[in-house]
Amino acid sequence: MVDGGVLRRSLGGDEFESRNADVAIAAGGYVLKLVNTGHVDLAAADEKSYGISTKSTKEFIPDGYGGGTWTAQANVPVLIQREGEALVQLLATNVAIAIADVLQTTAGGTVDLITYAGGTPTLVELQSVVGVANEAKDANSGGVIKCILGILRM
Repeated sequence: MVDGGVLRRSLGGDEFESRNADVAIAAGGYVLKLVNTGHVDLAAADEKSYGISTKSTKEFIPDGYGGGTWTAQANVPVLIQREGEALVQLLATNVAIAIADVLQTTAGGTVDLITYAGGTPTLVELQSVVGVANEAKDANSGGVIKCILGILRM
């Protein structure tokens, strides 16, 4: 146990932490925040990043007739990546991003290029940094972006 989470090794040898997600997670790559219960939730704009979901919380829900659907569930464990390179969900209305641009948390557990309200970044703005872009993306492209996590993390 680490701070209420369980460390698990990935296939690549990295350690991923497992915590209960208070929200249904539709896919991997969402930015998560730590809540006071020790669980995780999707980070909102300018919130401190705890890590990135490595997969969805989807479970197969049978319909009783031999079929069913995969449905994202809340209050189930999710594996969390906190360092290294990760695919991170990009805001659908993102601005153009170049390699080495700094990414911050935005709505619904996504990232976009960091923006400052004033000439000097505030502590809240600096704490919302998720990492550095490891690929370029056109404006309004959405999807996922390669990101090196933990750069500038406080």
